[in-house]
Amino acid sequence: MSREEISKDPAEVLAEAEQQWMYSEEDLLHTPSILDGMPPDEERQLRSKGTNFITQVGIMLKLPQTTLCTASIFFNRFLMRQSLVKKEGHKPLHHYVSRTLFDLQRPRQQAESLTFFLEDVFVADNDY
Repeated sequence: MSREEISKDPAEVLAEAEQQWMYSEEDLLHTPSILDGMPPDEERQLRSKGTNFITQVGIMLKLPQTTLCTASIFFNRFLMRQSLVKKEGHKPLHHYVSRTLFDLQRPRQQAESLTFFLEDVFVADNDY
């Protein structure tokens, strides 16, 4: 392999990396949830509920809007790789949303402790 084949233009590498998150309508009909038997309308409704859940908890935690938007994007990207189909004793929607918010909150080193975070998640969870 020549050196030219190994090193790529950074813009080209970035474009290739971004391409993995661009989906066609056809791709959206072949998500893991739909392949597991969930109707497409139900999956889209659950994605919407997940995004609303992120917003509710984020508001309670006084997180910046950029964090909430990033969490929503990560949540929807994650669902292109993981199914929302429920398994016994597991509520994937709430688990995935809570995990997304928790992961985004940690680097910010918020004053809120894990206890406050979990309390807000459970309060918002009761609304669903």
